[in-house]
Amino acid sequence: MIILTVGLAAVPAAALAHGEKDHAGQAGPVVKEQKDWGIAGDARSVARTVQIRMTDAMRFTPDRMELRQGDTVRFVVHNTGKLMHEFVIGTKRELDAHAALMVKFPNM
Repeated sequence: MIILTVGLAAVPAAALAHGEKDHAGQAGPVVKEQKDWGIAGDARSVARTVQIRMTDAMRFTPDRMELRQGDTVRFVVHNTGKLMHEFVIGTKRELDAHAALMVKFPNM
């Protein structure tokens, strides 16, 4: 069993805010590329749905979850705050690099 920690809960608050830019419609097709933390799954194979709530206190609920290797999980993300947030999955190293970019380019 692996434990997945929602990585952004540990990222400094400045790295989580995106400003007021509207990102709607900017997502492209999912590239199914194997990463250290997993691979994009097929919607027909979803074994579990996890509801994620994000707040302006820069916290995620739940902030931790246990997943089994090989499970296909659907994350349903709800922003209950007023600030734009993002949900990023990755290794600690990848999340740290992403956080550094967000600090460097806060309006990205």
